Formats: sequence, C-alpha cells, structure tokens
Amino acid sequence: MPATVSDAFNLLAGKLSVPSELRTAEFSMLPQWLRERIFYMAAVNRGEILEGFRGEVGAIASGARGLEESRKLLERMLKDQNYQPLPGQEGTIKDLASMRRIQTSLRTNVSLLQGWGQKNRGLLGGAVSAFPGWELVRFLSRKVPRGDWPERFERAGGELSAGGRMIALKDDPVWEELGNGDDDSIGCDYPPFAWGSGMAWRQVSRREMLALGLIDDTWTPPKPKPVKSPNESLETTPQIATREIRDALSQRLKGLAEWQDDTLVFTDPNGTRPFAPDQLAEVWARELPGTFQSLPGGGQMQREAVLGWMANHRDFQDTGDTNAWADLLRAAGRIESPPVAKLYRGISLPPEKLDGFLGSLATDTYSTRAEYPLESWTDSAAAADWYSQVRDKDWHVVLSVSKPQNAADFSPIVDRFADSIQGQLPIGNSEWVYVSGSRFRVLSKVRDEATRSLRIELEEVAS
Repeated sequence: MPATVSDAFNLLAGKLSVPSELRTAEFSMLPQWLRERIFYMAAVNRGEILEGFRGEVGAIASGARGLEESRKLLERMLKDQNYQPLPGQEGTIKDLASMRRIQTSLRTNVSLLQGWGQKNRGLLGGAVSAFPGWELVRFLSRKVPRGDWPERFERAGGELSAGGRMIALKDDPVWEELGNGDDDSIGCDYPPFAWGSGMAWRQVSRREMLALGLIDDTWTPPKPKPVKSPNESLETTPQIATREIRDALSQRLKGLAEWQDDTLVFTDPNGTRPFAPDQLAEVWARELPGTFQSLPGGGQMQREAVLGWMANHRDFQDTGDTNAWADLLRAAGRIESPPVAKLYRGISLPPEKLDGFLGSLATDTYSTRAEYPLESWTDSAAAADWYSQVRDKDWHVVLSVSKPQNAADFSPIVDRFADSIQGQLPIGNSEWVYVSGSRFRVLSKVRDEATRSLRIELEEVAS
C-alpha cells in the first residue's frame, strides 16, 4: 500500500528543482542522497517546464487532481511554452509532450515520493517488530510488464518464497541492489525501483514471516531508527561573484538554508539534522520559501507537532491524515541536549490507581507508556512536586533519574514559542522528554502513608 498523501507531498515540498541536460543514466550516477534532495527530469533544462511538471506531481500526490487531468494541463502548458521535441524524437519517450512521457514522468515521480514515505513509516517505532518484511507486489497494471521481476529479485540476491512471492526483511540488502542493478533502475532502495515499473511494497507481518520460514522465534528486530532526511547533511559552496547574488539566493531560500562563512548549509527544518535545542528553536522561528506555505505552519510541520503536543499531551494524536507522531519523534530524536544532573516527573495519582501503578513496578522496571509518543519530564524538583500535587486527595508520585542520557531538552523551544502554545505551560518552562518505550530500572521506592507520597529513584536502561 502506498504511503499517505502527506508523506509524498511534504517530501516534494522540500526538494530543489534542478533543470539539467543530464540523461537518466547520468542522473543515476549521482548518489541516492543527492537525488532524493532534488526534483529533476531527464534532459529537461527549462526551469518553467520542470516547475510545471513538479506542480502536477504535487497536485496528484496531494489528491487535488488525477493523472488524466494533470496530463491535459501539462500538454497545454508545453504548448504555451512553445515546446518542440528534437527532430526524430516526436512521439517517443524523449518527447515531453507525448502521452507516454507525461504519464511515465508523473507516475514515476509520485511513486518515488510515496516509496520514500512508505520506507520512512515502515521503519519508525515498533513497525519493524510487528511487520519485519516487505513484499514486492504489482501496484499498477501494465499491458506489457517491464522485466521479469521474480528473476530480477533473485538476481539482486533475494530468494523467492512459496508461490513465487518476493519477500525479504526490511533491512535486507536485496532492496538496494534491486534499485541499482539494471539499466532501467532508478537508483533508490524503495519502490518503484525502475522507471515505469508499477511495482510497490506491502508490509509482511511477523506471524506471516514465521509461517513462511523467513524468520524464527529467536529473531529480534534491529534497533529502530528513523530514515535520515534527504537534507540532513546537505551543504554546498556555490561560486558567487557578488554580494548581491549571495543576498538574493539567501532571500529565495529564506529559512531553508543559512550561510556559514562561504558554505550554504540547509537547515532541514522537518528532517533529522542534529541541533542544540536553542538552535532548533531558531530554525523553527524562520519563515520558509513560498512553496512551503500550503503546508501546516507554513511548512514547519515538526514545530507544529511539538507545539500541539505541548499544548495538550493527553489529547495529542495522529489522525491518519497527518504525520504528527512521526514529526514529533523526529524532533525529539534530532536534539543534542546539554548534560543535566537529574530529571523528575510528577504524577498526581488517584488512590484507586495506586495499586495498579505499583503492580507495574513489580519487576523493578518502569517504562514510558506506549500510547503516547513522548513523556514529559523536568529538571526542576519543585516543578515535579507541583505537578504531583495538583489534586489534594491524590497520591503524590515523583520519579527521578540521575545523569540522564537519552532525554531531549525542549525547554528553549517552550521559551521561544510560549505565546503560540495554547494550554498549560510547563512550570518555569522546563520541558524534557523521553520517547515512548524508554525503560528504567527501579533503584528505590519510598512510600509515606501520612503524606500520601511516593518517591521512586530510577536509572536508565540502555535501549
């Protein structure tokens, strides 16, 4: 199943259009990380034509238009631009105005966006544990399918399962080889793998992988990690002759990139580039270029997810039409937090829930709740005490952990965007977070019946 509309549309918004004379084979020589950062079409060197195709790819990815409507609009655009194919290319795949070229360009670009988004979502959180494998399946029918895909799968190092099914673990090198091993390969380790293939992925559950003999009961998933964003390490040193040109480029890119001496470094506002928390707050405070303005928060989706979560932890959710959870987890994962001696969490616990809470600690372990993407902590003991006592008749529970290693500091972001947070701000704006599934060992529990207080000392367990 393809990824959500927002996956594809948001990725497209972050790409840089690159008009070029390069052909498909020459583009395929570029590394995957670079091709993921740019929107290009083989031998299309006119920027206005490239932008026309980009606009229709975005319209299809967002659901605003269908393929046939976009094709007709592109035919009209090419006519208005006085486009003429080279002699001998009329009506061929090299003719931009041909139905075949337009449909192939639209379908392939949308499929690439969806494939990247599907890969990203399939590797987040507990997705790998529940669904360890991908199966390569046909998503779009073809009158004459290109290539023998089972043969290509085996040639790439895969082994066919019962019934000739093409299934492998999500981290199997077969996927990278499949996208790079043939003349028509696109050069990416996710669908559609080859130009006009019509191929896609479906996730394969753990139970099905066990039944097929592709894993056994001893199999454990690799440590989950988000797919690095296409712009995490992107920087360039353009040869610019005048200050005016440099300033014009800076104005065009706005908050998407910043000058560091003579190097233009992309800020990756919705990606994974690491930042100190105050630096990330600065990146999120900047306006992005016009192409981002149709997206939530003017394109600052991570910022909007973080502010929404801060405003109301309990009701924060991913509706299925958004990637709010993924945006929130990426934001927490990219922050390079300063060292802190101790973190605290205050909980006001109704008496009828005390036994259940203590029961969850029976194995001397504490885990953050799976139903929330993050758990709120603070570096202020006074703030934790206040949170634990918001209801007088409740038990006042305070957790503490010394020398935390894996918490993310959101405090400078709270400070910077306090006016935009609609809800209960953290006391003193101290806001640290642990991601869902973080685990701790219980070192001590001190219970005082007279004051209805419970203090628990923890230490982190390496994930």
